Amino acid sequence: WFKSGKEIDLVRLKKKYDCQIKECRRILIIRNLTWDDTAEYSCEAPGGSTSCTMTVEETPIEFTQKLKDSKAFLKETVTFMCEISTEDTEVHWFFNGVEIKMGGRYQIKKDGKKRMLVITGLTMDDIGEYTMEAGIKTKYKSSAKLAVEEKPVKIEAGLKDVSALEKDPELILEATISEVAGEVSWLWNGKPIPKEHFDSGKIKMISDKKKRKLVITNVGKEDSGEYTLVARDGKSSCNVTVSDRPVKIKSGLKDVKAMDKDPEVTLEAEVSEADGAVTWLKNGKPIPQELLDSGKVQIIADGNKRKLKLKDLDKDDGGEYTMVTNDGKSSCKLNIADRPVNIVAGLRDADVVENSPEAALEAEVSEADGEVTWLKNGKPIPKALLDSGKLQIVSDGKKRKLVIKTPGKDDAGEYTMVTKDGKSSCKMGVTDEPVKITKELAPVKVTEGDKAELACEVHKDNAQVQWLKNGKPIPDKDLKNIKIVADGKTHKLIFLDAEPKDSGEYSVKTTGGTSNANVNVKEIPAGFTSTLNGAECEYGEDATFAVELTKPKAEVKWLLNGKPIDPERSRGKYEVVGTGTTRKLIVHNCNGKDNGEITCVFGDAQATSQLTVNEPVGIKKGLENSVLKEEEKGKLTVELNRDKPGGGDVKWYKNGKEITLGGRYKMQRDGNLCSLLIDPVDLTDNAEFTCMAGDTSTSAKATVDEKPGLIVSELQVPEVIEGEKAEFVIGLDRENKADKIKWFKDGKEVYESSRIQLQQRGKNYILVLNRAQMEDAGTWSCEIDGSTSAGSFVVKEPPLRITS
Repeated sequence: WFKSGKEIDLVRLKKKYDCQIKECRRILIIRNLTWDDTAEYSCEAPGGSTSCTMTVEETPIEFTQKLKDSKAFLKETVTFMCEISTEDTEVHWFFNGVEIKMGGRYQIKKDGKKRMLVITGLTMDDIGEYTMEAGIKTKYKSSAKLAVEEKPVKIEAGLKDVSALEKDPELILEATISEVAGEVSWLWNGKPIPKEHFDSGKIKMISDKKKRKLVITNVGKEDSGEYTLVARDGKSSCNVTVSDRPVKIKSGLKDVKAMDKDPEVTLEAEVSEADGAVTWLKNGKPIPQELLDSGKVQIIADGNKRKLKLKDLDKDDGGEYTMVTNDGKSSCKLNIADRPVNIVAGLRDADVVENSPEAALEAEVSEADGEVTWLKNGKPIPKALLDSGKLQIVSDGKKRKLVIKTPGKDDAGEYTMVTKDGKSSCKMGVTDEPVKITKELAPVKVTEGDKAELACEVHKDNAQVQWLKNGKPIPDKDLKNIKIVADGKTHKLIFLDAEPKDSGEYSVKTTGGTSNANVNVKEIPAGFTSTLNGAECEYGEDATFAVELTKPKAEVKWLLNGKPIDPERSRGKYEVVGTGTTRKLIVHNCNGKDNGEITCVFGDAQATSQLTVNEPVGIKKGLENSVLKEEEKGKLTVELNRDKPGGGDVKWYKNGKEITLGGRYKMQRDGNLCSLLIDPVDLTDNAEFTCMAGDTSTSAKATVDEKPGLIVSELQVPEVIEGEKAEFVIGLDRENKADKIKWFKDGKEVYESSRIQLQQRGKNYILVLNRAQMEDAGTWSCEIDGSTSAGSFVVKEPPLRITS
């Protein structure tokens, strides 16, 4: 025996091959067939040879259970499972077309014919399409989509109204949310609580696992109002009442259990004041007045006891009851139990024929008046189907039926009957006849932007068809511009605004056949119908560039100095706007780096312009130390980096304080020179001046050359008797020279002492000499700014007196 011309070693390969002899027949048995066994086999004997070709074909694979779309929350685990017809077939898993490898968060499992993909620790990146692929030559695929959502942050236990006394050390508002890490915010009378309340410690926010607390310390009447806790998926509010007289709860309410239709039940508590007013709430709301007027609910005050009596109980009476005083509140739960509704006989799976008169799903419950709810695929049956008579819910004693009129393919699925104490499910399948195509698709040729239409007809109304492009399902991104219409027996694929990418072979596929046709979209050449405008702007301003295209639906690229602009990664620096055939580029907050050539690229065409950003105002040459003359005009000058105004503010400061222009100070601009004019200069201008232009500054010292003082009244020297006070007075032309005046006696400078004081009275400067002595006599002089005035001081002896 030979395989592909090479003799088979029957001894060495006896486990693979077996040669049998039956009379004149020779038989070659090949075990455990593989792809490699496909070949030409020949048998040679002394009398001749004979050959044949054996082809090994792949075992067909069927999906007995396909993948199903799944939805899960972040950080949870999800499992995709499908079932195929063979146990030992190797499969591969893909995510958005990329093969998934075992390990990390992915677990690939096999259980008989079942194949599973387990994904743990879900993230938003896991959203997409998952595909299981089996087969070697023929690919058998099943796909499903995964949706991942954030866990909602809901309020599980809301805020409750609180009453407190003024000057209470604290009061606490508390609620419970669904997530430990859920974020909340607090409002007071509908507005955010002022930040200073938190900074001062007046109000504190506390997170304790799922509990959220607001602690108000040093309670005052001003703390009264409505407080609201706001979560991502809900909010809860309560009222805080701060009052004067406390009515304390000595013995609170206790939970009570009762049965439906009991004659009455009493909720009781005890307060500290016999005349203390209380308010009763049910589920956080005041008890309706009509219930009190009818006698259904009675409020009783018996000494310090407070009672709420409810009569003729029903299920609606159950809930949380709260007694509120001005000092606190007490709550209890009233549970109204009813009879259990059990399922005695459950639903059974059923298969029905499409458009048959009706299908009935039936079960039996333990109570004739037991209420049930029907679900389809886990969701309540739409009210519209019940109102139209398509589905009917029938109660017949303890039997419950769901009747489906003229069942169609949409009616297939899992149906569940739910009671308050159990549920029963079944699967209903709907089989149909093959859908035949009675009118084929026709080829279409259109120009880009025109409307195009493919149409076919099938032999019955409302049949399911599938549209394909180049043999594959039409991508979701292409369906944004394509409308699929089913009208009776006619099915259409409408291209609302044809684009070149829409060209290709399209197919409509039914259970009974396929029709194909080509769509050819002629492209409009890319080009511009206008020039690209240039722009000049100040530093920090926005610049806008606009250009018109030859067609509305077109992608363009923007370049700055030949480099691509990516608006998505620019953090708001660049904004691209497209409306109709207009394309705009907005450059925000322009700076020096934005100077250059702006280019719009459309296909092979380009439009170019310039962006010029004027540099911000700044100091090119700073201030220099200056000497100013008192009572004359002064000028301090800086050189700026630009001639034209704008580009930022120019401000002047004296000793760090901004100068208000006007009066003695004015600012002058002459080209790129900016000056501070001072008219007139006074001694207060002996200071440090600063000029700030934009983000730059310069400082310099201004020294005031003081104007010399003039003597207008010569030194007046008195004549006194020894022991008397003497005053030397000189008059000047100004009042600010006290520190410049020097006093001398006989040419030697004198200073203030216990006997000598220096004074100023307006423009007169005085030396006061107390208790004049004979040795004080002499020449006294005063010197000011180089001028001198002198006089002789005479001290006389006191007259002799006869004392005895």
